[in-house]
Amino acid sequence: MIYPLGKYLLVEVLKEEIRELVTKSGIILRKPIKDDREDLVVSKAKIIGVDKAHFEKDMTVYFNYFAGNRLVIKGKDPEGKDDIEYLFVHEEDILGVEK
Repeated sequence: MIYPLGKYLLVEVLKEEIRELVTKSGIILRKPIKDDREDLVVSKAKIIGVDKAHFEKDMTVYFNYFAGNRLVIKGKDPEGKDDIEYLFVHEEDILGVEK
């Protein structure tokens, strides 16, 4: 298991927050489900790993879509369909918590 260090949280973006768009040429674009305003994008994720007193594992948090560093764990499928994707999000980038 991978554990975050310092002021980072390890989160998994919830599937209902991601929409895949396929272009006519077959290119898959992953986009967040959002309003028309590009600057108001907020993502929702579940905490996978945490070393903080005020955050708990499996807690749902909200953060800016552009925050975080992506970590992809490759699966066995050559097309990447079973890859696992996480984000390391800085504690200060968390906008809110769902209880």
